[in-house]
Amino acid sequence: MTFTHWFRAAVAAVLAAVLCGGVAAQPVAFPNKPIKFILPFGPGSGTDLIARIIGDEMTRIGGQPVIIDYKPGANGFIAAEATKNSAPDGYTVMIGGGTTHSINPLIFKKLPYDPDKDLPPLSGMILAYYTLLVNKDLPVNTVQELIAWLKANSQKASYAWGASISRFISAGFLDRIGVTNAVSVPYKSSPQTVTDLIGGQFTFTILDITSALAHIKAGRVKSLAVTAPHRIAALADIPTMAEAGLPGFTGSTYVGMFGVGGTPEPMIQAMNELVQKALATASVKDKLTACCSAVTHQTSPQGYLDYIIKDRASWAEKMALAGVKPE
Repeated sequence: MTFTHWFRAAVAAVLAAVLCGGVAAQPVAFPNKPIKFILPFGPGSGTDLIARIIGDEMTRIGGQPVIIDYKPGANGFIAAEATKNSAPDGYTVMIGGGTTHSINPLIFKKLPYDPDKDLPPLSGMILAYYTLLVNKDLPVNTVQELIAWLKANSQKASYAWGASISRFISAGFLDRIGVTNAVSVPYKSSPQTVTDLIGGQFTFTILDITSALAHIKAGRVKSLAVTAPHRIAALADIPTMAEAGLPGFTGSTYVGMFGVGGTPEPMIQAMNELVQKALATASVKDKLTACCSAVTHQTSPQGYLDYIIKDRASWAEKMALAGVKPE
């Protein structure tokens, strides 16, 4: 090879490397088609309200619609499997949380999905708390009065839940006060539990504030306490469980975005960036506070996985103390 030929070949190689590097460095054009949110709970649930607020802002920023696909029931299994079996292109995600990623792995010996691999965390969305609700006609107005009623009427006491975290906070409450024979009533989704509580179908529920707030404000149910370590601004006159006589009794949950296993890393990062932009807007923060007494939870994908692993370990300790074993 002559020097001239060698020089031309070298220049061509350098140009090819530069061009290839330039192409690889280009940001992902995301989104360029509608995004689908698969929800494990039904319309009107706390997850639904949160998904709509954040999804609307993502549409405004990204210019593509967010479509909500409800697949409630079976402790989130239906939604999880639907997400797991979707194309790993970054455009289908599950809006899940404590039930699907912290509780289910602890209470079921076998899951139809791997929460960390089949549904990898993309980003946190919110952190939220729960409230202890009773029918407005039940003759109690405080947690201590409810405890006395439950002990005097344990044979007819019952509680309902539409998500696993609600179930275990309720079970922990009953264990704490020594009432062990109250009937547990499962529902597919949280909104129906409120409807039936209003109708007097059971004694109490411990429900996420997001789902309960409008009903409390309208006087359709009575809120006796919140499970936060501090009072909630939207329910400033409602005591914490600690203030109501149960020190150390708290319960929280999270809602976040989870992808499809095998989604390319650039698409994961692109979705995370879009969600972070939506969560950072003042209007989203205000709406989440107003509707749900929730705070935004901005994370990287890895940061969210680390958070969930710690949360799962915390629940494992609580369940061990309560004697809960996998089914």
